[in-house]
Amino acid sequence: METRVCQNCSQEFRIEPEDFAFYEKISVPPPTWCPECRLIRRMSWRNERTLYRRKCDLCNKDIIAIYSSGKFKVYCRECFWSDRWNPENYAKEYDFSRSFFKQFNELQKEVPRLYAMTTQDVKSDYVNGTAFNKNCYLIIASDHNEDSAYSYSTFYCKDVFDCTGAHNCELSSWVIDCEKSFKIYNTQDSIGSQDLYFCKNCHNCHDCVGCVNLRNKSYCIFNRQYSKEEYVAELEKLNIGAYSSESNIVEKLEKISMQLPFKYIHGKNNVNVSGDYLTNSKKSFSVFDSQDMEDSKFINIGNKVKDSYDAWAIVDNVELNYENISHNSSKTKFTFAFWSGHNGFYSDTCEGGNNLFASIGLRNKSYCILNRQYTKEEYEALVPRIIKHMNDMPYIDKKGRVYKYGEFFPPELSPFAYNETIA
Repeated sequence: METRVCQNCSQEFRIEPEDFAFYEKISVPPPTWCPECRLIRRMSWRNERTLYRRKCDLCNKDIIAIYSSGKFKVYCRECFWSDRWNPENYAKEYDFSRSFFKQFNELQKEVPRLYAMTTQDVKSDYVNGTAFNKNCYLIIASDHNEDSAYSYSTFYCKDVFDCTGAHNCELSSWVIDCEKSFKIYNTQDSIGSQDLYFCKNCHNCHDCVGCVNLRNKSYCIFNRQYSKEEYVAELEKLNIGAYSSESNIVEKLEKISMQLPFKYIHGKNNVNVSGDYLTNSKKSFSVFDSQDMEDSKFINIGNKVKDSYDAWAIVDNVELNYENISHNSSKTKFTFAFWSGHNGFYSDTCEGGNNLFASIGLRNKSYCILNRQYTKEEYEALVPRIIKHMNDMPYIDKKGRVYKYGEFFPPELSPFAYNETIA
């Protein structure tokens, strides 16, 4: 274990033996920023909900984009993934007399940008941070949903509105962190349930109102057991659909909640973990809003992830990742929106790519640097030279922070203003 001083906040932080082992495994130097500052730095590169109305710079169609007008060329989904333009036309030869990050930032300003962080969505134009959704509207950081709207961090759901943290739910609204449930309303932290209204932490229950901490129960109101016939009669008296009735139910629910204990962590089927809202995971630490994690650390919104550190929104069977945002690729480091590929380094909005270094907007390409095509042999010879150059001529930002190989992109080079981002 080693204690270091963060070059951003000047506070001490620890690097544990297992951390050094991970950094050695993926061939990166240990970080110079503490975990919290690294998190904020990544967050400054992710705009989730600051949306702008503008036009596609190729087809002139009205779109909603995460980029305001004027700073970048922005293309709609159809144009960005079409053959009407070629990202390789913006290719540059690497210049060893100039800083790596300055060259990358210049390319970033020239290559047209996808209107939002989205891939493989169908009839879902007004979404962001999403993949594999169908007929969805204004959902953020959500994948594999259908006919859903106004939700955040929902996965594998159908017909859900106004939800956050819903997984495998259907016909539900105003749901917070519920899983494998059907027809639930204004309910939180519940699993495997049906026909719940205003409930908290109820598992494998059905037909309950205003209940807390129940297991395998049915026909309960405010934690009191009723027969089916009594429940139906009481439910009619409650008049759940009226706003005034909802206010009274919520008030009673909160009183019950304050009298009962709650588990120290939201989650289940975990072994040796720390964080919150974590499920089916083992040996993972400082991990939040995630499922099926193994040997991972410092991750927010992860799904099916192994041997990875420092990421926001990485999903779908990824492994050996470090300092990434919004992707489903393996063996990648320091990427922003890198989808369905592997061995990506310092790249931005690429799909289906392998062995890409400092590339932007490429599709199904391999062995490219600054969008320029190389042979496998040329690429493998040039990348070590660039890494050495990044260490010999580091980028120094306006605050005097030094960026060598192993650091994520500087916040001042983010395509977003700081107050547009989740930071």
